[in-house]
Amino acid sequence: MVRWQKKGLDDFVIAINLSMRQFDDDKLQALIEQALTESGLPASRLGLELTESTIMQDSVQGLETLSRLSKLGVHLFIDDFGTGYSSLSRLRDLPAHMLKIDKSFIANISEHPRHAQLIDAIIAMAHNLDIKVIAEGVENQQQFDYLIQRNCDCIQGHFISQAVSAEQLEEFMLSKDKYIVLPGNPVRE
Repeated sequence: MVRWQKKGLDDFVIAINLSMRQFDDDKLQALIEQALTESGLPASRLGLELTESTIMQDSVQGLETLSRLSKLGVHLFIDDFGTGYSSLSRLRDLPAHMLKIDKSFIANISEHPRHAQLIDAIIAMAHNLDIKVIAEGVENQQQFDYLIQRNCDCIQGHFISQAVSAEQLEEFMLSKDKYIVLPGNPVRE
C-alpha cells in the first residue's frame, strides 16, 4: 500500500480482516499503531473488518477499542452484516464506516423477495446512520443492477472481478483506462 501511495495510488482503503481473538487482544491498538508507524501508511488508508458477531458483543471494552481505533483514523467495517443478532442501539453507537451485506442475501435477491426487502432496509438504515454499504458476493447482472438502483455504495464479487494478485491490481490502477467492462455496460471505476 505504501509503495502504491508513492506511485500516486492513494485514493482507496485497504481492508484487513480481524478475528474475534485479535479484536479481544489488549495489545491490538498498539500493534496497529506500530504497523502504521513502521510502514508509513496513514491510518486513513487502513480498514479493519470485523464480523457482525464480533462487533455486536455486549462489551464496553470492545466499544472503547473501536472508538480508539476510529479516533486514530482507521476505518471500521462490519462484515457479514445480517447474519448475526444486531442490536440497533449498539449499531447506532458504533463508529462504523461501512456495512458489508452478507452474500447470502445477495445470492437470493430474485428467489426470495424478503431478501430483497431486507437489502433495501439495510441500505436505507445504514445511509441514515451515515454508514456506507458494500454488497458482497455479486455474481450477475441482475444482482448488480438491483444494488445500483438501490444506491448501494460499493459492489464486491466475481461479477466485478475474480480475485487478482497485488501486481495485477497495481497494473489495473496504473492504467489510463480505469473502466471495468461488464457484460452489456461499462462502469466507470
